[in-house]
Amino acid sequence: MANEELNIVILLRQCRDPRPPACIKDGGHAINARDVRTMLNPSDLGALEKALQLKEKHGGRLTVLSIGPKSVESHLQTGLSMGAERAVRIRDRALSGYDDAGLSRVLSRAFDILSPSLICTGNLLADRGFDALFPLTAAKSGIPCVQNVINARVQDGGVQTLKTTDHGARQLVKTPLPVALTFTGRDEARYPSIDALVQAIDSPIEVWGRAELGLKFMNATQSGGSTTLAGYGNPRPDPVRVVTPDPNLPAFDRILSLLSGGVTARQGAVHHLSADKTTDALMALFGKVGLLP
Repeated sequence: MANEELNIVILLRQCRDPRPPACIKDGGHAINARDVRTMLNPSDLGALEKALQLKEKHGGRLTVLSIGPKSVESHLQTGLSMGAERAVRIRDRALSGYDDAGLSRVLSRAFDILSPSLICTGNLLADRGFDALFPLTAAKSGIPCVQNVINARVQDGGVQTLKTTDHGARQLVKTPLPVALTFTGRDEARYPSIDALVQAIDSPIEVWGRAELGLKFMNATQSGGSTTLAGYGNPRPDPVRVVTPDPNLPAFDRILSLLSGGVTARQGAVHHLSADKTTDALMALFGKVGLLP
């Protein structure tokens, strides 16, 4: 793959720092949000390190992207100091009321403008756990999304990833470009030099609003955060009433009674007849139930 074809975008998210201090207000019933510290999501920082390793190996360009207030610019400056060439912050007051479905529409538009071949972020948020925004955005953009990636390697015009699955198993997945990846963030990220940190402070950060994205922001309850109705099922009109088993029965018999829905199992019978007598008995039975003319 040519170097200029590898365009990497890293989504950096801000989360709440679980460490104190936090100011309690309203008589101990709430926490003052102004006194809660925020930090760069650790899993996203691990994804940034993985992306930097891919850029160093294959070349290309790396952009750090974030959605939020001006406070997220410090996280974007961290990405610039570690090796990113471009930083973009998406901010608009209309975004404050959006849910994940509405934000995925905004983020998908940003991906259309940046045209990345590889989109990365962390698999979990430190303060909220799983974040559905990234997979929703990938689905909105029509890009395959591979989650819980440990390592990734660019080869043959695609990406081969090693990911974790259920019960600790691992799986190799190969996808074409462009692709969205969520990294587990197990590797420790590099520490930038003092000169890189000072240079990142003076580096420009692009701020995109409704004009730059070319979107008409509306209230999230109207169109921004609306989701498409996929289908629904009616409740069962006449549920089966299960008779309470007799408490005097043994435990095994009570379990069988519950599993059968209170229907008593029929007692079968075994007949030892000759072939001719069996045929006659079956014909008589078929005639009795009306299967024969």
